[in-house]
Amino acid sequence: MDCKYSVLILGHSFVRRFHEFLNRGWDNLTEVDLNLCSVDISYLGIDGTTVDTLIALYLAKAEALRPGITTFEIGFNDLCALGSCLESVGSTIENLVSLLHHQCGAAFVIVCQVIHRKRFPAHCPHYNANVNTLNKYLRGS
Repeated sequence: MDCKYSVLILGHSFVRRFHEFLNRGWDNLTEVDLNLCSVDISYLGIDGTTVDTLIALYLAKAEALRPGITTFEIGFNDLCALGSCLESVGSTIENLVSLLHHQCGAAFVIVCQVIHRKRFPAHCPHYNANVNTLNKYLRGS
């Protein structure tokens, strides 16, 4: 059966771990294709990646897949990078959305919210407050 949509789930280690979880079959209710028979899902999860690294090293892979729908989970590593600026993280994510649309041909780009963390690096004590601000910024974009 031909798939109706090509979907790319892109991001940091969460995506890799999610894909591994599905491949291990620990949840017998969910398959690697997320039980969506009309899609072909590709996973690209890179440990420790930031948006800039993803663009520089992995955008070509995304472009080769030509996904109709791209969803990405990214931001934690950016917010915790030493010297990171909240505004530049948001702008870089917006840039990635534009590249996915225009360069990779994605008709739909879904940006997952950055999630709060119970534990985060000591050098990033305002991480959860920054998450709130970044998510608010991205919702308005």
